[in-house]
Formats: sequence, C-alpha cells, structure tokens
Amino acid sequence: MKGAYSSPDNVLSEYSLQSLFPDNAYGLDSGGDPKQIPNLTYEQFHAFHERYYHPSNARIFFYGNDDPEERLKRLQEVLQNFEPLSVDSNVQLQSPFSKPKRLLRPYMAGEGDDTAAKGMITVNWMLGETTDVDANFALRILEYILLGMPASPLRKALIDSGFGEDLVGGGLETELRQMCFSTGLKGIETDNAREVEDLILETLGTLSRSGIDPHTVAAALNTIEFRLRENNTGSFPRGLSLMLRSLTTWLYGGDPLALVAFDGPLERVKKKVADNPSYFEGLIDRTFLSNRHRTTLILEPDSNLREREAAAEKARLEEAHAAMNETALEAVQKNTRELKQLQETPDSPEALAAIPRLNREDLEPRNKTIPLSEMDEKGIPILYHDLFTNGIVYVDLGLSLQHLPADCLPYVPLLGRAFGKMWETRNSPGWCP
Repeated sequence: MKGAYSSPDNVLSEYSLQSLFPDNAYGLDSGGDPKQIPNLTYEQFHAFHERYYHPSNARIFFYGNDDPEERLKRLQEVLQNFEPLSVDSNVQLQSPFSKPKRLLRPYMAGEGDDTAAKGMITVNWMLGETTDVDANFALRILEYILLGMPASPLRKALIDSGFGEDLVGGGLETELRQMCFSTGLKGIETDNAREVEDLILETLGTLSRSGIDPHTVAAALNTIEFRLRENNTGSFPRGLSLMLRSLTTWLYGGDPLALVAFDGPLERVKKKVADNPSYFEGLIDRTFLSNRHRTTLILEPDSNLREREAAAEKARLEEAHAAMNETALEAVQKNTRELKQLQETPDSPEALAAIPRLNREDLEPRNKTIPLSEMDEKGIPILYHDLFTNGIVYVDLGLSLQHLPADCLPYVPLLGRAFGKMWETRNSPGWCP
C-alpha cells in the first residue's frame, strides 16, 4: 500500500473517489491506508474476516454445462462446515451534496522529477444507483460519446487545450452502488486548474445547448452494442467476465442477469434516442450540469511529502518501541521469526497435491468440429459456418491474385489496408453516404 500511495495516478483515483463518498464505505481505502494499517489488531482482523468472509455473505456463481447435481453436491461438502450468520454488508447510500466542493491534496514528487512542477485535476460527479439498468446503459453510451473516440468532444477539448499532458480520471464507474464519473488532466500547472474545470463544464454546457453530432451518437450506439454482442474478453476467461458483470447489480440487491441480458435495456435506450434525438443532450444536463454532487480535486506536487511521512512513521515506531517492556519486545521478535519461518517453509507434498489440476483424461480427445456448408453464388464459392454469433455477421473476403501482373503485387498490401480504412471510415462519426 505504500507503493500505491507513492503513485500519483493511484492517489488521484483514490482521492477522487473519496471526495464523492465521504460518508460511506467508498470513502475508505479497501486496501488500507498505510498510516492506519499498524493500528489494526490481529483480533480485529480475525473477527472481520470471520464475519464477512463467510458463506452467509457470499454469492455463488457457476458457469458451464456441467451437471447441476454435481454442483450442489460439491457445495454441500463445503457449506455443511459452516453455521448460518446474519451479516449486514450493505453499502449505505451517500447523501447528495447541497453544492459542489473543491479539494486540494498533495502527492509525493521527488526532487529532479520531470513532473515535480506539474499537478493533476479531476472533476467528479456522483450519479444514480447502478441497479437502474436503463440509466446504466445510457451512461455507458454517453461516456463513449464524450471520451471514447479520438474525436469525442470532451476528450478533444481537453487534449487540444494545451493545459495538460494527458487525460486522467476513470470516466464512468458502474461497479459501485452509486455510479460516478471522473475526468480531468495530468501534467497541469496548478495555477491553470480553474481554467481546466471551467473548460470541462463549458464543453458539457455547449453540447447540452447546441447538440451532439448525430453520427457520433450512432457510432457510439453501434460500438457499444457490438462490444456487448461479441463479448470478446481476450485471454480473460469469459465465465469470470460474466460473473463480474452479474455482480455489478447482484451485490446491491438487483437482478444478477440485468446487465448480462443486455438486449432489453439496450433496445429501450435506442428507442429513447429514436423518439427524442436530443436524448443525450438532456442526459448531459441532468447528469452533470444540474447535478450539485460534484467535486473538483486538485493534486499538487510536494517534494517534501515523502520525507515528512517517513519522519512521522519513524516517530510512531519510536513511540511504540518506548512503550514496550522487555517481555513485549521479545514477543514481537519471536512472532517475526515465526512469521518469516512460515513464509519460507515450502508447502508439503500433501498440500501441493490438493491443488486442482487438469489431467489428460479431463481433455476432449477430438478437436471441436466447426459446421461448414459449401455454396455457390454466381460462380463465386462461398463457405458458410452456421454458428451462434449473437447477431453479428463475420465476413472474410478472399481475392485471387492469380492473374495479377507481377509489377502490381507490391501494391496488394496497400489495397488491403485501403479496404480496411474504407470500412472504418464508413462506420465512424461524420461519414455520409
């Protein structure tokens, strides 16, 4: 956690969140404030873990086509070892502010650091509850409109302003009980913080009054829908991705499938846009301009902060040492030796054998067969794969270069890139047929 608090970007993110939620759990650091961690006793730690890391406070998620009866059998083997508890782990709602707030915080900047003279700023808003599924989807699309593309109006205004070096702020956060939005700049002169804040608010005001390019709205809707349908998680397991998405609403008493089954809310948002072309302009006004629960956080570099915190930590350690008698000091040394021994002792063969692993018999002996139909359209061969693609059509176009003159072959890669760019342009904001 000391490492986390020495990173300006991490500190900015943490302080931005805390500025919006001073009165509930989000106003605390889930990893622990390094200044406060030494005050936590083992008894407190153990009692917290025993109550909250308990099946009574758990959500159990299965993914795959395995036998449901086997699932229940395995659950029974684990859960039968626990007694039910009444656990209140609800995150309390943060009450809205009566007016916006401005905060100034220091961060560690070392001497000779190129960024030592630079500050950071975020403007942050608390929004509605994440279980409001239609608002959740609408705000995701609005975030993409404002920040998601190189030509997005809020992103472009901030980057082109010359006030800072790059965007900061996490954009839209939808995994908390109450959503929030944060954006700003890093590498600013702190004297320009007011101008950056005004630029963000003025850009949002102009968009609300003058309107958003309809092509930008269409591009955002198409992109968000495509991402949801494709659900391309890369190397990250798809089942875990779906679990995390379901927890977004499930943890706060909502339907765990509300965001997984995205067709309904997405279609409702698209209908609102079709019925009211100024829908997102109105959403900007309600979400940002008329929202008084707003904070402006300015992070300024302090080259002496690290030294002061190290001195304060040393003083606390010396005070603790002075309060201990010989017996207490020996107990600390004994506990330290035992901990080091536990950390350095290899796991037993029995413990290693208990780690789940795949065996050869767990693997399918044959490759998965992809369905294939061969067709012909006006002399052109077509290979068709009848697969579930969640409404997305994938097309691979192959061109025969058999009769292409040899002096034209070097231009083939250029032609391929041109085809790709034509498709990108057609699906980008501002393209007109």
